[in-house]
Amino acid sequence: MDKGKYSRAGRFVWPVILTLFFVGIFALPMNLRHALFETTTDPGRIGWINFVMVTALILMIMLKRDYKPLEIVLSVLWLLLLIPMYISNMQTDFGTANMLASVFNTWLPLFMLYQRLGPEYRKKLIHIFLIVYDVIIIIFLCLAIHEKLTSGGYFAQLMAWYEQNGLNGKDFKLYQRFMTGSPFRYCSLWGHALTNCAFFNSFFILNDIYYRSVRRRYPKLIFFLIALAGVLLCVGKMAIITLLAYLVISNWKHKKWFFVYAAAAAAMYFAGFFSAIISRFSNNSLSSGRLEALQLYFSTDMYPFKLWTGYGAGVAYLKEMASRRPAFEFPPLMYALNYGIVFSVIMIGTIFVYFTWHCLSRKQVASWLGITLYFAQVNTYNGIALCSQDMFWFLMIFMLIAINCVQMRDYLPDEEPAPVHGFRGVIIHILCCE
Repeated sequence: MDKGKYSRAGRFVWPVILTLFFVGIFALPMNLRHALFETTTDPGRIGWINFVMVTALILMIMLKRDYKPLEIVLSVLWLLLLIPMYISNMQTDFGTANMLASVFNTWLPLFMLYQRLGPEYRKKLIHIFLIVYDVIIIIFLCLAIHEKLTSGGYFAQLMAWYEQNGLNGKDFKLYQRFMTGSPFRYCSLWGHALTNCAFFNSFFILNDIYYRSVRRRYPKLIFFLIALAGVLLCVGKMAIITLLAYLVISNWKHKKWFFVYAAAAAAMYFAGFFSAIISRFSNNSLSSGRLEALQLYFSTDMYPFKLWTGYGAGVAYLKEMASRRPAFEFPPLMYALNYGIVFSVIMIGTIFVYFTWHCLSRKQVASWLGITLYFAQVNTYNGIALCSQDMFWFLMIFMLIAINCVQMRDYLPDEEPAPVHGFRGVIIHILCCE
């Protein structure tokens, strides 16, 4: 049992840290933060840096008192990654600002992976965190429905407000094309449709891992339908595969309830909710051109992968790489192009090995599969590898909460929820699909 040596300060500081998570990701997202910084101080790429999340990480590091051998090894490996990152970025014309943005947004979040809430207050704080997060996701879903009905009405007003105030909305025109095109794909101030898919799927997977760990019932059917509606409005192919796969995994011991989900999905299908996603599966390749672009990349010798170093952040966005750019939607390939193959293997490999060790050593196979599916999903688009996005910070928040939930089983009694009888019991039984 690993309880660690937690200071009393943690009981008071961790609520601040969790609050900073919401501020850094949702209250001051990159599209707002960078625009405000650019207008007031003209910092260039410095405005990409999520200073709120950096502050949260500093507080976490100050609280941590013990480091396991594996964590020490990981820290050394991650520090060594600064060498190929520095050498590679020195080859670009973006200068110091790009170097700092890449370090703070695509490297520093790694150190969130092994941060732990104290066991004596972990359950309570994570429960509160998830309640707040659930409310945010429900608001996102309501906003997505409104945007669907109005073809991006709120977003058009947001763009107008940006223009009136001289703010630069990065990628806003692309997002507007998604929401006024066919099919409609929900984008927002918080990012691309695939970023919003990541929010919706994390909502279902994190809640399920938490309630699985504390052995409490929750209305799984409702949570699934909220996530499903959100993913369908974003029209994410990998996201829908991830969500449905984890639904099967999380209900494997209660197969008799699959017909309830099937009935709910059928109702949504006949209401037309699946038409856009079916259209994308029918009219596009599964990889949406990524594999075709990768084949084109390997057929030439333009910017070939190197073992120890790469070509620096942003090389995939050079003009001559335009036809090959979709290949680097896969973060492992973008890491390899930017900083070298070894860098990519260590980045992706250490994250996977670490959460795998925590889950499987505790025989939490379902939770491990959920985290693995989510990790695979976010590795099919380039959000976590871009120094201009907050997505890697968000992935590490997901990992931190999920691993802390898995570890809660070390400190909680292994008891099943008490049965509830009568009409209330029937309703709970159906909603929880137990």
